[in-house]
Amino acid sequence: MKQSIFFSIILLMILGSCSKKVSIEEPAHDTEIPVPASVEKKPYTSTHIFEATLKNVEFYICNAFTSACPKTCGASGDYARFEVTGYQTFLVNGEGGREQLTTFSLHLSNYYKIDYESNYVKFIRNLKKGDRVKFYVDYVYDPTQPVVFTDMRVLGFEKK
Repeated sequence: MKQSIFFSIILLMILGSCSKKVSIEEPAHDTEIPVPASVEKKPYTSTHIFEATLKNVEFYICNAFTSACPKTCGASGDYARFEVTGYQTFLVNGEGGREQLTTFSLHLSNYYKIDYESNYVKFIRNLKKGDRVKFYVDYVYDPTQPVVFTDMRVLGFEKK
């Protein structure tokens, strides 16, 4: 009995490691997303406004060993890795995103290196290593839903 519970827990952990929910609010199809006019506290949300430096863009292969990994699980692909250099605003009003970031990553493409059609992908592909960017990001954690995920939303960004 203990062994079947143990294996069930391990299986759930492996399946959960590939379930990454990230949404990007999509305004017009430009190369930049306009920055928010104002920042306010919102229920179950933390807002991060910070500057970061692009470290690199690298390909990551998911190795969670599920039947969908690494090709169709949604976690494999190119990632832009940033080092956070300073915060302008940090508002917390919920459970998600309670710590200030030291690093920040954005998913740019799938396993087959096909870029996602989000505005931030074109913007980041035009950056060079060492470029500075100011990000406006919300982390939404909604405990009123039956399944609770921390949902990252890129609200805006600008090159510094």
